[in-house]
Parts: sequence; C-alpha cells; structure tokens
Amino acid sequence: MKKYFCYFAFVTLLMCSCDSFNKEIREFEKFPNNLTLIADSVSTQSLYDNVYLTSYDKYFIVSSFQADTMLHFYSTPDLKYLFGGAIKGHSSEEFESYPTFCESGGKCLYVRGHNPNIIRKYNIFNNQLQYDKEYKILLKSIPNDMHLLFDSLLYYMDFSDHTIRVYNIKDGKESFSIPIRKNLKKAETNMDPDIGCFAANNVTAMYAYQYRKEIEVYDTKKLSCRFRIKWDYKDQYSLLQADKVNDVMLHYTDNVATDNFFYMLYRGYNPKDKALLSHIEVYDNYGNPIINYDLDKKVFSLSVDEKNGYFYGFGENSDYIYRFKYTIPAIRINKLQQ
Repeated sequence: MKKYFCYFAFVTLLMCSCDSFNKEIREFEKFPNNLTLIADSVSTQSLYDNVYLTSYDKYFIVSSFQADTMLHFYSTPDLKYLFGGAIKGHSSEEFESYPTFCESGGKCLYVRGHNPNIIRKYNIFNNQLQYDKEYKILLKSIPNDMHLLFDSLLYYMDFSDHTIRVYNIKDGKESFSIPIRKNLKKAETNMDPDIGCFAANNVTAMYAYQYRKEIEVYDTKKLSCRFRIKWDYKDQYSLLQADKVNDVMLHYTDNVATDNFFYMLYRGYNPKDKALLSHIEVYDNYGNPIINYDLDKKVFSLSVDEKNGYFYGFGENSDYIYRFKYTIPAIRINKLQQ
C-alpha cells in the first residue's frame, strides 16, 4: 500500500466570540500533516449488505440487515471471513431487529438488537459468539451512536430533539443530557440542518455536523461544551430549505473515538459528484487537528483498527471491504486551554 506525503501545513488558531450557547469558536485553516492513502480491497464473501461496522479485539465486525445471519466476523488485518452470528428471528436466542453496536473503545463487544430494550455483552471463543451479560434499557427514543463508558453510562444521540443523553444502565435512569447547537433558523424542510454523528471516549465527546464543517467538543464526564471547531465552508441553509438533496455538500458522516484520537469521515462533496473522494480527519482529545488523510476511494462507513494501523470501510461497491494502511505522526500533545 502506498502513501504520498504532502507539504506541512501551518495551522492558524483564532479565538472568536461565543455564540448564543456561550461556546468558544476555534477556527483552523489547515492540518499540520496531510497524507494520501491508497486502498486495497477484500471480498465480503457474499455479504448481502452492510449497515454498521466496528472493530473489537482481533475482529472486524459487520452488521447486515438483509441476511438471516446478521453479524459477520473477519480476522484482522487480513480480513479473512471467520463466521457469522446473530440469527434473525423471535426465539430467545435470536435477534428481533438488526444489530447495532454500542462502542466501548474496542474493549468489549456490546450489541443491541436481541430485543430493542436490551444491550448484550458478548465474548468470542473458538469462532463462536458467546453471551456474557445483559442490560435492560428503557429509553424514550431510539438511541443512535451509542457508547458505553465508565462501566455503566450509556452515551447516545437522541435525534428526536437533538440531545446527547447519558443513561445509567445499572439504575435505569437518565443521568444527564445536553442539547446540541440548534440551527437558529427554523427550516421547513425534510433535511435536518443539525443532523450529524456522535462519538465519545472517557475524556472527550465530539459531535460532527453533516451539513456544516463544524465539530462540537464536549467534556465527557460533565457533558459540558468546551468549544466548537469551525472550518471555512459555504452556508447551505437555502439548499436545505429547498430540499435540494443532490446539491447539498456532505461534510462529516461518520465518527470513531479511540482512547486518544477521534477519526472523522469527511466527504466534502454532494451526492451527484462522481469524481470526488473521501477523507479521514484525525483530532486528539484536546481538539487539535493532527492529520488529514486523502483516500483514493469514496468511503461511506468507517472502522478503525489502531492495533494494526488500518482503516476499514465500505464504498459504492458493497461486495468489497476497502482497507487503508495508515500511520499517525509522532506528535507533541498541546493541551489547549479548556
């Protein structure tokens, strides 16, 4: 796999006034590092579709909705198909709905789908999925972008009212919540101007917008907003209001958190563009831009294998898994003022 080094870019940090939510804005011009990554591809081996991805231990895992077997396990980094699990059905050991992952920084495998109100912890032994623990959750809405942190706190995005919520799985109560920035203009449109993707680790949580090149940065324990990262981009409110789906530029569409970094899948094109490719932006826990990777493929979903140094993702051809070898440059962590 080839990598092409680009010039070192100077980053300008501007300290700006706060908006109505009293959030500091930090504007950046360029990443200090830029690399181009060239993908190779591996056959999915008759996987019908791919809905959600995750990496756990030595496995790359894909959730499939159309197949009767809904979880598919691959070895890493060679992506050899190993086995399938999570049979669709209504018996005690089957899955009533398609599996979604509850991220934990790769430490454990948590899956929701056996029942809409249950999250199960699984182990993998001898290429078999083994049930370990079960947690009942009684939520008011469908959880998106779930992360289980500090052993018992379920962080998730509630898109019904644009709120990040934290639910204690031990006592079955909501611990705290915070609304994300709401668009000041009320859009009479089917396109949600505040839609985005959420990820969190034990230090930081980030919410990245799909239609704005902006990222909200939060303190995970307090769920208080630290600041907003803002890049130069063109406002798209009029296009959203007119429901011009094919003309609206997509910005951030996936977000993966590990212990020390956040990996943002950045599009930078609209749905009708055929020539433009995807990018992966990397930030540290303090909101510093670390490196931008230009990918030679369009990628729509992302999983990060830090142990082996690979990005895995799916693109326009769902018959293949794209694999990108990457390295993160040695950095001197700059703890920006909180």
